[in-house]
Amino acid sequence: DSQNIPWKTSLDSKQFNHENIRRVSIDKFYALVTGDTNAFKKLCDILPAVLHDVIAQQSEPTLHNSVLNELRAMSPNSLLQSLYLLSFKKYDGFH
Repeated sequence: DSQNIPWKTSLDSKQFNHENIRRVSIDKFYALVTGDTNAFKKLCDILPAVLHDVIAQQSEPTLHNSVLNELRAMSPNSLLQSLYLLSFKKYDGFH
């Protein structure tokens, strides 16, 4: 999930957290670094073209299971693109 929250942990049943120690998703990290809320989304927008080029140079694996069938149904031409489509749907800019 998209997040930028204090990291909370416990040790010997004692809770610890500090405002400057955080759990940050990649979309929020890119926003902090670049100042652009959708920077990670913009970066990922070029990934389908890159994946297409990589896939064109590889042969398809010969595994047979339901996961592969479901991924192929999402994007029939590209197994890697299906994984890409699933990865960031809860991040800012990917709605």
